[in-house]
Amino acid sequence: MKQDLIHKVARNKRRQKAREAILKAAAYNFAAYGFAGARMDKIAIDASVNKAMLYYHIGDKSELYKQALKRVAGEIADQVLANIPKTENPEQAFKIYVSTIVKNIFSSKFLTPIILRELADKGKNMPDEVIEQIARIISVLRSILDKGEREGVFRKVNLPLLQMLIAGGVNFIAAGRPTMKKAVKLMASAHNQPKNETPEEISEFISGILVNGLKTRQG
Repeated sequence: MKQDLIHKVARNKRRQKAREAILKAAAYNFAAYGFAGARMDKIAIDASVNKAMLYYHIGDKSELYKQALKRVAGEIADQVLANIPKTENPEQAFKIYVSTIVKNIFSSKFLTPIILRELADKGKNMPDEVIEQIARIISVLRSILDKGEREGVFRKVNLPLLQMLIAGGVNFIAAGRPTMKKAVKLMASAHNQPKNETPEEISEFISGILVNGLKTRQG
C-alpha cells in the first residue's frame, strides 16, 4: 500500500510538471503567433512532450488557449483580491490596485502580446472563463470606487472605461516603450536622455493622474 502511494504521488508530480510545461509553451506560442498562428506540434516540441500528450493533459487548441489565459488572468485576480485590505482608504486602495495590475503585466512575458491581439480581433477568441477572471478583477475596482463615492472622496465615473484606461494603458506602455524611447531619444538633448522607468514609477505616474481625476471637486 505504501509503495502504491509513493508511485501515485510520483505520477501526479510528473503529470503536474508536464501540464506546467505545456501551459508555459502554449502561452509563449499564443503570444508570438496568436491563436490562429500557433501550432500544436510546435507547442508540443517546446514543452518537450509528444503531441498526443497535449490532448491527454489539456485538450484541443481551444482548450489549451483557455487554460493558458485562465491561469494568467486567475493569478492576477487572486493577487488583486489579496492586495487590497478591506480597511484601506479608497485613494490608497486605488493606488494598490493600479500597482498590482502594472506589476503583473510587466512581470509576464506573454500577457501583453496576447491581450493586444485579442483587442485587435475584438475578443473573438477570448474564452468565457477568462472573462470571468477579468470580472473578478473589475469587481475589486468597483468596490474601491463605491467606497470612495460613499465617503465623498471619489466622484461617480464610468467603471468599464476606467478599467480599460488602466489595463489598456499599461499594456500599451509595456508594448510601446521601445518605440517611444527611440522617438524621445531623437528629441532629447545629450543631458536629457529618456530613462527606463520601473513598474513602480509607472504605477505611481498612472495612479497619480487618475486619482486626481477621480477626486470630487470641492467648491
